[in-house]
Amino acid sequence: MSIHRHDDGMFYPMGEPKDYVDVGEGKGRGYSVNIPWNATKIGDDAYRAAFAKIVMPIAYEFAPELVLISSGFDAAAGDPLGECYVTADTYALMTYHLMSLAGGRLITVLEGGNDCKAKYGTV
Repeated sequence: MSIHRHDDGMFYPMGEPKDYVDVGEGKGRGYSVNIPWNATKIGDDAYRAAFAKIVMPIAYEFAPELVLISSGFDAAAGDPLGECYVTADTYALMTYHLMSLAGGRLITVLEGGNDCKAKYGTV
């Protein structure tokens, strides 16, 4: 599952299939969930709602054996490229909820964000 800025395909990864209609291919069809934002200034309320109403219900139904978080921080408040306003508290809340899956087996990989100060409090 991916929550990300999309801007109708004009935000990284440009041209890549990352819209809500892209649900995987072949044997993986139905196993990809994209939650794309087509605007800037997305913040805590939108992320928390998407997480509570989409991500966690699907995650519980899928019942993973392991959770892997690929943490991009373009949405972090203060990131100049992402232009979103997700706070450290919301990143912590999302991680906390994911820890309830897979018996707490969770791996986090830091992958993105363009401003060290913006992601400092989120890691």
